[in-house]
Amino acid sequence: MDINCGNCGETWDTAHLGTTAAQETDHPHPEIWNGELNHDWRRRFRMAGYVFGITIGILHQCPACTINEIEESTELGANLLYYDTEEISTGEFPDIFRG
Repeated sequence: MDINCGNCGETWDTAHLGTTAAQETDHPHPEIWNGELNHDWRRRFRMAGYVFGITIGILHQCPACTINEIEESTELGANLLYYDTEEISTGEFPDIFRG
């Protein structure tokens, strides 16, 4: 299944995102990634250029995004960088997410 980056529109294969993207992080043992997007893995993926939503099926930013596209992203998109899935699922996030 393919998904598109919400920022630049680049198409990504979910199989790639589930395996190869983990290997692109700075984790010493990327093969141990179990698909959970906890704070540590979100940070590592962000450093590799990937910003995910609640799951890897929601891609807000990818390595193909240019600096200009990243700078022009919406306030909502920029704020998504700083909130973990746990915070979002418990409702502990700013009103900007409550459209």
